[in-house]
Amino acid sequence: KKLVALQQELAKSAEVIMDGRDIGTCVLPEANVKVYLTADAKVRAKRRFDELSAKGEVCDIDKIEADIIERDHRDMNREISPLRQAEDAVLVDTSYMNIEEVESPAKEIITTSSEESNYDEDDEFEDEDEDFDEDEDFDEDFDEEDFDEGADI
Repeated sequence: KKLVALQQELAKSAEVIMDGRDIGTCVLPEANVKVYLTADAKVRAKRRFDELSAKGEVCDIDKIEADIIERDHRDMNREISPLRQAEDAVLVDTSYMNIEEVESPAKEIITTSSEESNYDEDDEFEDEDEDFDEDEDFDEDFDEEDFDEGADI
């Protein structure tokens, strides 16, 4: 509950992009843009296996998949802030997408939502234009965990 309050305070004080399993339903249910990322547990296990293997860790892909399934079940059934898709969130299944293929619909959803709410990106970011490269900064913010079941961004 304290974390939710802290996240809500942060969102009140600045424009934010938040990633988490309960952001669209519990933390920021009134957010202008909600994207619910999902992927098949087997695919997520392979991604995690590859990530850990690249770091030189010895791991068991079947155990990783079992852990993912157990975590999803636990998070979906917890009393406080359960994992579920917000009714107004756009579902993006990333199972067979690479990072670039995930970025494209996410950017489109954000742009479309911004246009619908008369949001003018140029006004909002005019002081930051020199420091903000949309493609570069967007890439840096994504990592393999963003492909997890129920990641709201």
